[in-house]
Amino acid sequence: MSRKFQLAAEELKRFRQQFANVFEVAEALAAMEDPADLEANIARLKTESLALIARYRTEAERQAAENMKARIEANEENIRTRYVDAVNHCDTLKREATAEAEKIVADARKAAEELKKKFDAAHAHLQTALS
Repeated sequence: MSRKFQLAAEELKRFRQQFANVFEVAEALAAMEDPADLEANIARLKTESLALIARYRTEAERQAAENMKARIEANEENIRTRYVDAVNHCDTLKREATAEAEKIVADARKAAEELKKKFDAAHAHLQTALS
């Protein structure tokens, strides 16, 4: 190879490297986004994040309301059950008290009848003694 050819090949090689660098810079510039596009993306992302936060908040509020409603319903059912139990207990106590009162009345009647018999016997004996 001649010296001129070698110099030309080296010059071509350098030119190719510089040209490759120009392509790298062009590709890097092409990959970069326009500041207006970046601002638009930032605004879009802000809007999307606000909408997402609003949806999460709405969902959380809905779930909280459902949980509260469920707890209220459970408490109401518990109160109804306790009320029914209390009414049943009152009825039981009333029946027991009525039975006890009837027993006391029956015992009092029996005692009154026995006392009347003793009184009648004593009164008859007194009448015979006085006559």
